[in-house]
Amino acid sequence: MKISKRMVAALAVAAIGGPVAVTMAQADDPPPAAPPTSTVPVAATADQKEAFAILAASPTSADEQNDRIARLADAAQRGLDAEGARVVGSTDAGPIWLVPANGALCLALEDTGDDSVGTSCEPSEDVIARGITVGDGSHVYGLVPDGVTSIDVTDDEDVTTTHALDSGSSVYTLGDGHVTVGLDGPDGPQSFDVEGGG
Repeated sequence: MKISKRMVAALAVAAIGGPVAVTMAQADDPPPAAPPTSTVPVAATADQKEAFAILAASPTSADEQNDRIARLADAAQRGLDAEGARVVGSTDAGPIWLVPANGALCLALEDTGDDSVGTSCEPSEDVIARGITVGDGSHVYGLVPDGVTSIDVTDDEDVTTTHALDSGSSVYTLGDGHVTVGLDGPDGPQSFDVEGGG
């Protein structure tokens, strides 16, 4: 899985069976620190489950096929909870995962073809307020909190496009270039900058 050179790496680790990277897809402000070190998986909190009900759901057969996420969790040593990870969407390369971590939530892109995972982790309170994004070098994929039904994407030409979403189950995709994403989150209006893929 290719990770855009424009993304800022918060943590990079290697895992058995393929490369793994924990990266940031956000373009604004310095990147948040990687989740604090923890050798023990940290399960989703009540607040995380309230914002993303899928984290409270029983695992599906797809969720149980989490070998690469388990290897990522072991290698990262940041409290990633592979058993609590849930598939929230997919790309042409493989599933997209939402993974609880130590004080954070992570969005992970699995590439089943080359046995790799690219992951973006952000502090839990930020993800609960506005969601999270992760890129693969071609696109950026984002997940919004439950209840958010649309996002506004504003490009550098100041053109805004509204995209409708299915609350709680929709991953959105952004292409090339810098954009600002706006949404009406649980705590009110939020906006953040994202560098697109490529």
